[in-house]
Parts: sequence; structure tokens; C-alpha cells
Amino acid sequence: MTPEKWDHRGHEIELRDTQRGTRRRAELVVDGESIAYGQLFDGTFFLQDNAYEWDRDLRRLATRLVEYRERIDAQPAATLSTKRGHRGIA
Repeated sequence: MTPEKWDHRGHEIELRDTQRGTRRRAELVVDGESIAYGQLFDGTFFLQDNAYEWDRDLRRLATRLVEYRERIDAQPAATLSTKRGHRGIA
């Protein structure tokens, strides 16, 4: 795999080539944070923190993670706390 770095909506996404022992694997990094992911038997990638998002292209999955985080960050804090079953602070 060739290391790649690109910008998506002001967020830096990077795929790095890492090696653990004899095994090579891509490391997914978004804004300096390493993102844990896995791969299903058919080659589909998934994010461990958001297993509802799957894609055969790790690059596309990374851009969807950025978009998902933007949507979450745009929601008011009171809305988020009530969705989690807690009362919002009045």
C-alpha cells in the first residue's frame, strides 16, 4: 500500500503503511488520531467505533467518518444528552 494523505472538509486523513512482525497493514489516522477498524471475510472494512458503516474502500469510509462526526458536533448538547437517556441541563 502506498501511504496517502488528503484533506476532507478541513480534516486531515492519512493512510500509513505499518508493519507488526511480518504482517503489513494500513493505519487509518484522522486529525492525528488513529482510528481502529477491521475487515470482514469478504474484504469489507468497518470502523470499530461505528460498526454501522461498512465499505469496501477504506478511503471512502474515512471520509464518511469525518462527515458523521461533523453531523454529531453540529447537534445541540441538550439534544445529545436526551438521546442518551439523560436530561439536558436547564
